[in-house]
Amino acid sequence: MENVKLSERVPVGAFYRTNIEAVEDVRSRYFIALSIPAFLLIMTGIGTWESLAFHARSATSFHQYEHYLGALTKIEEGQSSATQALQELADQTANSRTNSSGQYLSSFEKKIAYNQPLNTALSNLLHGNNGNIPLIREQLKAAAHHYQEIEKQYFSYAQWFLSGGGTLIFLSLIYVWFGILQPIGKQSRERALALARAGEFNEDVINTSRVIILVIDAEGNVVLANHYFQTLLQWPRTQIVGHHLLDRLFLPQDHATMLTLLNAGNPEQILELPILNSAGAQLIMAWTVTPVRDVTGEELLRVAMGVNVTERAAAEHAQQVALLKAQSLSDRLQDEAQQAAELHTAFLGPEQIALPGLSGIAASITSSEVGGDYLDCYTTKETSVLVLGDVSGHGLAAGSIVAVAKTVINQLRADGIGHPDQVLRQLNNAILNTAQGLRLMTMICAAVDFRH
Repeated sequence: MENVKLSERVPVGAFYRTNIEAVEDVRSRYFIALSIPAFLLIMTGIGTWESLAFHARSATSFHQYEHYLGALTKIEEGQSSATQALQELADQTANSRTNSSGQYLSSFEKKIAYNQPLNTALSNLLHGNNGNIPLIREQLKAAAHHYQEIEKQYFSYAQWFLSGGGTLIFLSLIYVWFGILQPIGKQSRERALALARAGEFNEDVINTSRVIILVIDAEGNVVLANHYFQTLLQWPRTQIVGHHLLDRLFLPQDHATMLTLLNAGNPEQILELPILNSAGAQLIMAWTVTPVRDVTGEELLRVAMGVNVTERAAAEHAQQVALLKAQSLSDRLQDEAQQAAELHTAFLGPEQIALPGLSGIAASITSSEVGGDYLDCYTTKETSVLVLGDVSGHGLAAGSIVAVAKTVINQLRADGIGHPDQVLRQLNNAILNTAQGLRLMTMICAAVDFRH
């Protein structure tokens, strides 16, 4: 596996993240800049609206009391039908005292409602007593004058909000333009140039790197494939970009594994999977996936990068095959060595030596499966013969010399030869002719004449 992280080979993810963060930063700074005049505009609108609302209410009250004064004049002129307007005034003051409608009453409205002389005069007037008309006129004129002044006051407030608020908005716009937007614009242009240079650099890196780079959206569709991808796999761009990653590039049995890698979004995780070229041939790639997120942490894109490890994978496969063959050969040699060891044991004489004039116990302990030790005994008509030898070295070569010695001893036994001189001479000749001096064997021979 590659020692270098695949995600560090090409700074694709970093470029996308930087671009997204730059856009988010400019957006947030523009929002802060525009929020100042927007706040002033809202406050000016609220102040103007409230002032005009109170102005309209005061104007309505002023005209209402002017109407009451006109009705009072008509009553003085003998028009009894005008008393209906003053009845409305009496009902209004009565409702204000009980506040049955739950409306807010100003201090002046409460003063009118609880003006006992006015209420008494209105009651008498409505019952035909016109003696208190001057008192009523005085109170109504005072009320009309009050509301007229309030009307003028709130109208001036509205004018102040419009002029003062407009001035503040204008000044804030100047501040925003020269103090915020122009520096932001300058920084944005500088950042745009830096991003453009970084984009050109990354585009060069992406298209010249010998790494497959695929940019994938949240739905799994390929939105970018670098030049090396097209060169290596010979896929037309139109058949890959805009299509799902798994449509053509991966074997069906590998879809679930690749989706797991994509969803994990762990740049540290490297997975080897085959990818299909346009001819259907497989190339082994080491894949890693890096997610690209915005400043809120939401995933926008995923960058999949793959390194071609086909040759290395083939070499590893060949090495594995060679190891299997070597293991098979080792097992076979081990089996043959075991058989040779069993044969070598058979070459040795009996463990219990019981010959005329000669008895004892014999054993051979070797350092390998096949040793060079040799022990044998036999009898002739006159003697009991014991031979004890050791071949230089051990293993199969030493075992073969032991086999030669065993063959010679068997022939000597058959011929009835038991004199040590003859035994050793024939053994020496046979071993010398066989080993050609490459192996030596130390041998002692003892013969016991059991006739005496």
